[in-house]
Amino acid sequence: SRHTHSHSILRWNRNDKRDISCSQKAGLDAIAITGHNTSKGYFITRRIAENLIVIPGFEATTSAGHIIVLGVVVKKSDRKLVLPYEELIERIEELGGATILAHPAIAQTREEVDSI
Repeated sequence: SRHTHSHSILRWNRNDKRDISCSQKAGLDAIAITGHNTSKGYFITRRIAENLIVIPGFEATTSAGHIIVLGVVVKKSDRKLVLPYEELIERIEELGGATILAHPAIAQTREEVDSI
């Protein structure tokens, strides 16, 4: 399966359709738009994407760093909420979502990764 995690500077403007087209040309069947503490990109992309599965999600800020959350959207009222890592994981599992450590290479040592 092909996947990528990248940071966009486009901020969901007129280039969105081009980005979706590039995703399809790259052979992707699905895309997850995970903005920092927001699901706005998911809702916008869902409206304009054709023949592309759009997975709900967001990139949560936690006490252990950024965590990609898939299958769940963040409520507008929770955008500034920073949860302890363990609490976020438990909440997302209860909601049937999945979590992925967004930037594991940022940790300085193997012990830091293992502690997460």
